[in-house]
Amino acid sequence: MLKISLIKLIFLSAIAIALSCISEGNGCTGRNRNPTEVVKIKTKRHLSQFNALFVLFFILSLFVAGCGNDEFTGATTDAGNDASADAKPDAQQQPDVVTDTTSDVQTDAAEDAMPETGIDADHDAAIDGAVKLVPGDLIKGATSGVYYYGEDSKRHLFPNEDTFYSWLTTDDFNLVKTIPDEQLAALPTGRDITIRPGTYLVKIQTDPKTYAITDCGHIHEIGSETIAIALYGTNWAQRVRDVPQSNWGQYALSAPITVPVHPDGQLITYAGDANRYVVMNGAKRKIASQAAYDVNRWQASFAIQTAIPYADGAPVTNYEPQNFWNIVCTP
Repeated sequence: MLKISLIKLIFLSAIAIALSCISEGNGCTGRNRNPTEVVKIKTKRHLSQFNALFVLFFILSLFVAGCGNDEFTGATTDAGNDASADAKPDAQQQPDVVTDTTSDVQTDAAEDAMPETGIDADHDAAIDGAVKLVPGDLIKGATSGVYYYGEDSKRHLFPNEDTFYSWLTTDDFNLVKTIPDEQLAALPTGRDITIRPGTYLVKIQTDPKTYAITDCGHIHEIGSETIAIALYGTNWAQRVRDVPQSNWGQYALSAPITVPVHPDGQLITYAGDANRYVVMNGAKRKIASQAAYDVNRWQASFAIQTAIPYADGAPVTNYEPQNFWNIVCTP
């Protein structure tokens, strides 16, 4: 700004001097004139010089005033910019702090308010209508079969009604929980459930051989019809159930039965004896009480009245899931 004003001053001064010379009537050229012209020229020169000085003074006054205004304006602008620059970050930072704090509070509140669900809180929260599950639950989807929800947090299929009712009753079926198909699909699939030992005899349609079942789906071929009658009576064939071909691989072939000894897990009674027994390792174990009978989930319809003598084993006084309720296991 100062350089521009100085240039203006020089330019205007040059114009003033030029005007002075012109007003002299070529007085700047220095040629000879008569005395009268000289007097007139001097008089005009003095007036021109006065005018030039007046113009210079006026220009100088404007220059000084302009410089002062420029400096004031510049200082004010700089100060305003500095003040604005200093104030602006503070004004921008404050809402950020408030927003972050609000977000944290909202997040914490949302986590605290999240309801407990069955399997995994984050996963179940995304499934509409998810059902809380505990091991031992019977579950199904909208159109699926019935599953047992095991201690391993997997779903284990009952492949048919015979398998289901070898372990459970109609009252249990009424307790089946219907869960969303999405929740059912999210559960890992475990091994299918096999028929409970001491209940049915099994076979497949493509093979006439008949098998008794022991723990964890082990199957034992019954060596002859004579042995079948000795163990299960003349109506033994009524106990036989066909296992679906697709489920047959869940069973494990074990040693055949060649002597009349009931396989482990068979519930037996004797004529004239009110007690109930279960065969284990070639001995009979007395079921000590109704409570012990109920807790191990035996069903009277599967008991066999026999005349085969067995040595006495330790009585059953309590729940023995490893022996009598091993519904989910690996053969």
